Amino acid sequence: MCSSGLQCCNWSAVLVMQCGQVQQAIDTCVYLNQWNLAIDLARQHNVRDTEPLLVKYAETLLDKNKTFSAVELFRKANHHVDAAKLLFQVPMLLCITCCLSVCHLSCY
Repeated sequence: MCSSGLQCCNWSAVLVMQCGQVQQAIDTCVYLNQWNLAIDLARQHNVRDTEPLLVKYAETLLDKNKTFSAVELFRKANHHVDAAKLLFQVPMLLCITCCLSVCHLSCY
């Protein structure tokens, strides 16, 4: 029996890969929300089209307001332009947040 999500995913991925189903193992990791393992498996087995996987994971991170984690994801995947675009948005988001706070205070 598995004591953690990562253990279950590792165990499931190993079993599925023993049957020669690399893509199914990657999909299982995604389903179990073990994105790093899914990306590592894709790299180890030279899965060519990892772009949708990266984008999906980045969207998940951004939905959780984890911008810097998404930047790190893109950086590790050698998607430096995507990482830079996200970093460029950070000061703008901070500025908007500060402006909204000031506007909210000045309304009283």
